[in-house]
This record gives sequence, C-alpha cells and structure tokens, in this order.
Amino acid sequence: MTKRTTQKILLVAGVLALGLPGCGSTPVSAELVDARDVVNQAVRGPANELEPDEVRRADRTLARAERAPDGSAEERHFAYLADRQARIAIAHAETARTQQALEADQERYQEDLEETAVDQSQQLEARQDELARTREALEDVRAELSERGEQLDERTEELQAREQELSARVDELMQAREARAAAEQRAAQAMNELREMAEIREEQEQWVITLNGEVLFETGESELRGTATRRLRAVAEALNQSEDTSIVIEGHTDSRGSDADNRELSRARAAAVRDFLVAHEVDSSRVEIIGRGEAEPVADNDTPEGRANNRRVEIHVERAS
Repeated sequence: MTKRTTQKILLVAGVLALGLPGCGSTPVSAELVDARDVVNQAVRGPANELEPDEVRRADRTLARAERAPDGSAEERHFAYLADRQARIAIAHAETARTQQALEADQERYQEDLEETAVDQSQQLEARQDELARTREALEDVRAELSERGEQLDERTEELQAREQELSARVDELMQAREARAAAEQRAAQAMNELREMAEIREEQEQWVITLNGEVLFETGESELRGTATRRLRAVAEALNQSEDTSIVIEGHTDSRGSDADNRELSRARAAAVRDFLVAHEVDSSRVEIIGRGEAEPVADNDTPEGRANNRRVEIHVERAS
C-alpha cells in the first residue's frame, strides 16, 4: 500500500474520531475504498510472491487513483482499474498454486505406478527362477530313469505337473502385468483429460474429484443440466479404468435455506450424479451417496464467491493398491 493511501486512511479515521464533517471536502469514492481492500489483499497474500509484477502494477494504478481529486471521475476510473488488476493477480496466483498441486499429485501417482511395476517384475522373476529349478530337477530325473531303462514314476509326473503349473502361473503374471500396464495407461490418460474439467486432489488413500454445483444443476434443483454431461462422461471414463475401487459421491450446499432442505437437496444431487455414472457403465455396487448439506463448507458463506464454492459435488475414489 502506498504512503499516500496510508495518509488518507489516517486522515479519514481522525475526522471520524473527532466527529467532524471533514471540513466539507468531497469523500473518496466507493471504488477507491474497494480497490484499497483488494490491492491490500493481493499485497499481503500469495499473489505478491507468485505474481509480483501484476501486484506492483495494481499498486501503481491505485497510487494514481489516490493522487486524483477525491470523488472525481479520474479517481473512480483508476480505482476501478486497480481493483481489476489486483483481482487478476489474485486469480493468476490461485491458478499457479492449483497447477503446482496438480503436478505434485501427478508425480506421486507416477511413483505409485513405478513401485507397482517393480513389485510385479520381482514376482515374475521369482516364478521364472523357480520354473528353471524345477525343469533342471525334471531333467535330472529323466536322465536317471533313462539309464535304468525304467518308466517315469510318480515323482516325474509330480514334477511335470509342477512345471505345467509354474508355466501357467508365469503366463498369468505376464498377462496380468501387460493388462495392468495398459489399464494404468488408460487411467492416466483419462485422469489427465479429466483435470481439464474438474479439480482433482489426493487425500491419503483416495482421489477427490470436485465438480462445481452451478455447472451441474440449476439453482435449487437436482436435475442435471444438459451442459453437465460432458464433464460427467469424462468422470465415468476415468472411473471405469479402475474397476476395483469404491466410490463415495457427496453432495454439498451453501448455508441458504434450512438444514433439512439442504441435506435433502444435496443427497438428491449426489443421487443424480450416481444415476448418470451408472448409466455410463459404472458398477452401481461400487457407488455410495451421501448428502452433506451445508455441514462441510470450504469457503465463507457470507460472500457470493464463497457460497458458489460450497455448492459442489465431491466424488471420493479409493486409490487402487
């Protein structure tokens, strides 16, 4: 915040404290008051670190508004510009933070895939070594029986059966590894495509897919919008790549309306999302729905932006082990 801004704030505070009418001067515009708050928020928040150039630009514009005559059109003009510039800086900073979080999630996901691949490779190598030892033992028995001119006895048949069993197990492991690799590739691709449409975060042993309620539903309604189908198809495709996981769909609302109505509405919305996913080949036995109502806000319900963030549907997906 500029020195001139601080001086003006102190002057206004002194006038109000003395109960004076401010010597008949024109008060500063509401635009300037709002701009001061938003620029101060940008200066004190993550935007100052992640988008310093944009924050400095907003601060310089605010200074121009401060230098303009109080209440003038010039003051309002530059105050409006400073407000917009600061809000853009804050939005860009939030986008950068979200991108960083997504990249960290993707890195952890890739590490999990690599650990699984190493474990399967070790199992396969162990089975192949065991098969080789069994074949060597079988050859020894065959050589001994050949010298004696005898028929294969019960031990030879046991070793043959063991050889067949191990061969089948090795084939099974190889097929499972190939199938898992293909499924992991499809799941990763589907998850990357889904990141373009929804917020995805990792929490302990699960993935949480968050969809904005205003995108899915009309205000106060539980019937899906026509425009919601593209996002939900992407969700269904991603879920169908991990068929062994459990899914919990949670509906959330803002604090407007009664608690009972909000809980009923949130459950009806969760049910609508479940029905869509089931209609697109997601196994219904994997899916549970919960209506949380207004009980778990993620933002302040006193602002339109906070209420919009609280109106959401969260899809909790258990991570595959």
